[in-house]
Amino acid sequence: MGKKHHRFSLITEHPDIEQAMLLYQLPIDKDLQAYKNHVYRMFNYAAWYINYDEDELRKLAIAAAFHDIGIWTHSTFDYLAPSEQTAMQYLQRFALPEAWSMEVGLMIERHHQVKQYNGLFRKNVEAFRKADLADLSKGLIRGKLPFAAVTQSVDVFPYLGFHGLLVGFAAKQFFAHPLNPFPMLRWRN
Repeated sequence: MGKKHHRFSLITEHPDIEQAMLLYQLPIDKDLQAYKNHVYRMFNYAAWYINYDEDELRKLAIAAAFHDIGIWTHSTFDYLAPSEQTAMQYLQRFALPEAWSMEVGLMIERHHQVKQYNGLFRKNVEAFRKADLADLSKGLIRGKLPFAAVTQSVDVFPYLGFHGLLVGFAAKQFFAHPLNPFPMLRWRN
């Protein structure tokens, strides 16, 4: 008999995601809706992986909003450090608990880790990593996340060419730095 999973309830709006998208709409520009939809899809997937309280949900929302934002704010495909830095500025700007900084930072820093994450804040960091992989793979690599959760999320937050944007960014990175085509990948803790 398999493990019973909690029901998937789609979260269609979160104030921190909305605020971040408003603050960074200019640099994200024409890609705003595609990125915002990606943020909401992976935020929902990560929330499904954990039984969250409001603080946990808020940390996930902030990490989701900023996890790839350095692509646009710093015009780079080596975006983990700039994305984390921008998230830390957000936490400070809105006087959020300093204790959140390390956890939010690790969610961003480790969301492209190839192997399972086993360090500090493991539950949330690993949920975040799996959520991004589920969205990046369009639900093909989703762990125990029900495929119905993916289809429900995509119905409300369609892809809008997000994966094509990533391919374009990856191609630019490859031609500029052929020996380092995926600088955001992390291989171990």
